[in-house]
Amino acid sequence: MIPYEPGMLVIERFELKEKLGAGAMGYVYGAIDRKLAEDVALKFLPSAMAEDMKAVEQFTDEVRKARRVSGKHILRVYDMWEDGRGGHFVTMEWAKGGDLDSYRLRNGPFSWDDTRQLLVPILRGLQSIHESGIIHRDIKPRNILFRDTNTLVVADFGISKTIMSTMSRITNDPTISGTPAYMAPEVLQGSDSIGFYSDIYSIGCLAYELLVGQTPFHGNVISVIHMQTHADPNFGDLPREAKRWIGACLIKDPSKRVQTVSELLDSLYDPWKLPEYISIPQSESELKKVEYAGPKSTERIDPHTYKIYRRIRRDSAEPIPGKYGRIRRSISSNLRRFLPLIGIIIIGLITAMILLDPFDQQNSNQDKEIPQQTESSTITGMKPYNIESSEIDGIERNRTGQDKQNQIQILEEKARTLHEENKFTSGEGGNTWEVCQQIFDMDPDNPVCKELISDMIGKYADWIESNLEKGNCDQAERYAASLKQIGGSSEYDELISECRRLDHEHVELSGICPHCGELTIAGNFCTECGGNIREFTVICPHCSTWTADENFCIHCGQKLK
Repeated sequence: MIPYEPGMLVIERFELKEKLGAGAMGYVYGAIDRKLAEDVALKFLPSAMAEDMKAVEQFTDEVRKARRVSGKHILRVYDMWEDGRGGHFVTMEWAKGGDLDSYRLRNGPFSWDDTRQLLVPILRGLQSIHESGIIHRDIKPRNILFRDTNTLVVADFGISKTIMSTMSRITNDPTISGTPAYMAPEVLQGSDSIGFYSDIYSIGCLAYELLVGQTPFHGNVISVIHMQTHADPNFGDLPREAKRWIGACLIKDPSKRVQTVSELLDSLYDPWKLPEYISIPQSESELKKVEYAGPKSTERIDPHTYKIYRRIRRDSAEPIPGKYGRIRRSISSNLRRFLPLIGIIIIGLITAMILLDPFDQQNSNQDKEIPQQTESSTITGMKPYNIESSEIDGIERNRTGQDKQNQIQILEEKARTLHEENKFTSGEGGNTWEVCQQIFDMDPDNPVCKELISDMIGKYADWIESNLEKGNCDQAERYAASLKQIGGSSEYDELISECRRLDHEHVELSGICPHCGELTIAGNFCTECGGNIREFTVICPHCSTWTADENFCIHCGQKLK
């Protein structure tokens, strides 16, 4: 039974606004953090898992790792909490734009150009996850969210692994360990060789679904698991570039599959450098069941597949009747008889062409009255007809790449200047964080911005600690909010809460000692000089000094009540 409903208050801090999702993997609510006045999402663990202390410890470790991952296309993970009722939940960013699966159902299937535009932010987010040493294990459209109408983020990385494995063990249901329609063969087979390339297989399934409207293999769970490991996807009428790019993701053998997300990003608009999908070899008994289709004139046929077609045709052909066999043999023998004559005719034709060529050449030279036209057409910049479109695209890409590099260098200089001026997350004329987000859109691994953000995180931590020592709780909280914005830790939340508690007690119970002028708490004697203050029972609201509970302060003379 779900313990919470919209409108309820969790640990006197998070007000639940709406339920975002529920299932065997737990349930998620959108909420308001009353303390920070921010929208957050709360992911509650399944009750069965919350009772398994080993699973909770492992999950806590995964949350710690996930919290270190930052990037524009990453759903931010904040912290893990106990709800005071034996349960646990994680606070994370609330992405209010819905998920990619709902978007696909409303607007898909997509063209290959539109699909590539959707894939770029997804791949960048997955690249950040892999660089942090985390395998996602559950890439699918429902785990790709819209932060807003234009920004896609990857969610449920790392933390989903522990939930899936634990719930699979507790319920003894292997289907909980992931979504088979997107899972790589090595994952379904329980192999130990699971790596980043396993997520790449899931990316291939996701891209195929965006284009076609369904995953490469679909049906009941058992049939999907069998097809993922023993069948080839049907690429049908997909564009040639899409076939090559998606096929490189869906190679069954993980060692021959694309290994890194960087390769996928680099080849998104030039997939021919990627490995080509190899069909699964079939047994002789299976080959005889296949009907001869022959190569299509408009399609490039894999040589291996074409050999299979020919072998099937030969094995399945019926014997030729005797009469027609004799006719065929007589025709072939007559052809052999006339071969010398045919050869003489061919030689004669070639000789005539050679002898007539000088006359043709002379006539053609006489026809060339205005050779300047060809030269002028070259000068005007007309592209020669025989240049392949792929070569032209390559030239354009090189020029675009150089322009992008120049733009990145200009933005790097701006980010350094803003950083030196201590404009980290706010300030007129922009700030370091915003400029670095622009750079990360073009270069997700930019070393300059990574170094600047690392320095910013260190400085914010120093400022928070310094203000906490001075009792400046408000300033410390503002710095902590900025630290979270750039992907830093939220470990200072409890320290800030303690600071506010002490500050509240300080205001309510302490005042200036009339003997030494130092701050002291209520009692019989000053905690600083030991002077007797037992007759002073209230703090004057005007001079903040301990005084007798009378009508007027004995120190400043102001009226007390």
